[in-house]
Amino acid sequence: MGLVQVVILVIIQIFLYQRMCRILNLPLLGTTAIIIIFSGYALSSFINTTNNLKVAKADTFDSLYALRQIRSISDKANADESRYLLDRSHTIVHEQSFNDKNNKNLTIPAN
Repeated sequence: MGLVQVVILVIIQIFLYQRMCRILNLPLLGTTAIIIIFSGYALSSFINTTNNLKVAKADTFDSLYALRQIRSISDKANADESRYLLDRSHTIVHEQSFNDKNNKNLTIPAN
């Protein structure tokens, strides 16, 4: 939009030069400079915001992935606990599986 506005102002400058033999119209020249400065600032803000959103998305995905893994392991540990209470013939196996999953949740993953 800034480029369109600058083109329109340049066309107006050319029209005024041809019609009234004025080389430059200072208010139009000032307006053109302000539009160029504002458009540059807006473009740099959009680029910075895009980069910030990409970084936030990547960081959020990693942490949510880790949380989902922990929740999955916790649900499996809960199932082992239920099996421990219901299946008396394999209590040692279920208890060991439950303890292994709890220890896995307590350790911090390397990546």
